[in-house]
Amino acid sequence: MTADSISAEKVKAMRAAFEEAVNSIRSASTLKAVQDAIAVGDVDLLIRILGLDETTFAPLTEALRDSYLTGGQFAADILTPIPTVDGPVVFRFDLTATSAAQWIANESSRMIVEILDDQREMVRSVIAAGTQAGIAPRQQALDLIGRVGTDGVRRGGFIGLTNQQAQWVQNASQDLLTGDSRYFTRALRDKRFDAVIRRAIKDGKPIPKQTIDAAITAMQSRAQKYRGDTIARTEAIRGLRAGQAEGLAQAISKGDIDTGDVTKEWDSTGDGRTRETHMMMEEQQRSLYQPFDFPLGGQAMYPGDDSLNAPAGELIQCRCRVVYRVDFIGRAIRM
Repeated sequence: MTADSISAEKVKAMRAAFEEAVNSIRSASTLKAVQDAIAVGDVDLLIRILGLDETTFAPLTEALRDSYLTGGQFAADILTPIPTVDGPVVFRFDLTATSAAQWIANESSRMIVEILDDQREMVRSVIAAGTQAGIAPRQQALDLIGRVGTDGVRRGGFIGLTNQQAQWVQNASQDLLTGDSRYFTRALRDKRFDAVIRRAIKDGKPIPKQTIDAAITAMQSRAQKYRGDTIARTEAIRGLRAGQAEGLAQAISKGDIDTGDVTKEWDSTGDGRTRETHMMMEEQQRSLYQPFDFPLGGQAMYPGDDSLNAPAGELIQCRCRVVYRVDFIGRAIRM
């Protein structure tokens, strides 16, 4: 498989893990229990009912671990066979190494804590806004966990969204309730409903509640996909790049290669979605343990690396790669 196909596969797996976690919350939530918690204003109880805890998002930890392992194995493929005085040797990536296990533990914890913090903040904000607006508890519950379709599957809802993304949907909902044509500027709206909504606004008539519910459910689903894509592209690629770097570091620690044998080069994807700052870094070369420099400030050991506190704007959904070069000829000459 190519590097691009490997990345695409891991991003897909991470996205599926996020969807699995969100779907588990929706499917396990009882509408009456959610409604009752909202009715009495007990948001802490509501968060417990929804199961917004670390175990719910455990599938993402497994996906991150798998990306990291794949990155390490990719590094092993680059290195093997390694020339030594005793002949060529095979290098194998060790996922149980202390540094590898520590990276997985730290990064999976960070990832899940960030997601949970977003979810808890979103739930509190959405319920507070709904209560202030006088929305009935049942309606708030349906808005939160989604609605059951004719196929018996619950879809939509605010679960899975950040507070900001939930606000996008709330703004669109307000547009529909008031007949505001600003709705048509909402990027995540489902355009299949545009004709019916446009006609109602033009005729000065209220938009049917059934249409509003369907349009908002569709927009929530699109926002959830957007959220899942962002997490998947950021975290899966981060895991791959980190695993590669760890693989080379393990080979050095074992004495299979020397630090001076390895150089690395920034490789931007070079398409229309690539950040201008990352395009400017194309072919930036460094030694293995030397960081890359972002044009506007900040450093990273590899694309997506946050260990040096690089700006989030340089890391989120970064698809750049590192090209590692190992000077096997120079090593053979020294031997």
